[in-house]
Amino acid sequence: MGHQCHYHRRKQRQKAACAICLFVTILLIILLLILYFAVFKPKDPSVRVPLMQMAFYQAQGLPPSVTTISFGLNLQVTIYNPNRGTFYMEGTSTASLYYGNAQLGLTILPNNTHIPSQSSLIYGVSLPMQRPILVNLTGLYSASNTIVPLPTSSIITVFGHVTTAGSFTRHSSVASVCNITIGLASSTGSILSYSCKKSYSIED
Repeated sequence: MGHQCHYHRRKQRQKAACAICLFVTILLIILLLILYFAVFKPKDPSVRVPLMQMAFYQAQGLPPSVTTISFGLNLQVTIYNPNRGTFYMEGTSTASLYYGNAQLGLTILPNNTHIPSQSSLIYGVSLPMQRPILVNLTGLYSASNTIVPLPTSSIITVFGHVTTAGSFTRHSSVASVCNITIGLASSTGSILSYSCKKSYSIED
């Protein structure tokens, strides 16, 4: 009888030990998952364009007829790496200029560039037009209009990869789109307004 009681107590202790081990294992898994998603899960960098200036402006032709114009922009591009690991940019990262669906200019961002953990990198990017466009400046000679607005856009595209905790790697393809309104005059041009959308993953 005593032997049976001792056997039952030992079996209960074994069950209790197994239950404790299972609880600790589940708790460790939960903590590791929280740690991964909160700290070590790789994230895309964020891209912003806080500053934009007109670099040059040229107009050729005999207004008010069709005129050939070309211009360039100077952009300040900020790339922030939120990860606990270095983000390595790849050579296919670009800044491009569009008028409608036509690409007017393209600048390749410096390659072999790395952004340390939770740090920002600021680029000064020159984005000139590589081919001029034809516009009609007739509106300049109406009584109520002295500037013709030209809607354009720029797209900053960043490619790269990051590895956190030596194990988790993410390849990123991120873009930021800026809508720009250029003010055209007979001899000068200016940026009337611009707004940039929050950067997003191209692959999503």
